[in-house]
Amino acid sequence: MVENNKIEYIIRESFEGDCNFILNSWFRSFKSGSPEMFYCCPHKLYKPWMRRYQMGVLEKGARALIAASSEDMNQILGWILYYPQKPLIVEYIYVKDVYRNLGIASGLLQKLGIRRGDAILANSLTKPCFHIKAYDIIKLIEPELYIASWQRQQIKKSK
Repeated sequence: MVENNKIEYIIRESFEGDCNFILNSWFRSFKSGSPEMFYCCPHKLYKPWMRRYQMGVLEKGARALIAASSEDMNQILGWILYYPQKPLIVEYIYVKDVYRNLGIASGLLQKLGIRRGDAILANSLTKPCFHIKAYDIIKLIEPELYIASWQRQQIKKSK
């Protein structure tokens, strides 16, 4: 399916049936891509912590866009989880290993209006994230505080 470093895919809204794939791939990817989690957090502690964290993210209104095969919309190549409010915050981006470096993550970001050279407000960073050199990645320690601060600044500017 992948030829000449190009792949045909579509970007669509997530379906209800995508949730298990998103949660499970995020669970595995974050553990293996985050050195502090891999070395410092035993699986018996990581699993309940990560599941609680994931449920909290969904409860806060995060949304997902899916990069799917243009031949089969149910074949997920990657996804992006984000908070849709302004400023937009990216919670996590995932692309299957075999489809990495084909522009899928960039395509997902562009669908959200983020262009090369733009700053990305990110809530999670893992090792693969450091290879995205076309973007200025800003790690948010407390996204809720950042959003509140940004909203206060917008209110002050409008007065």
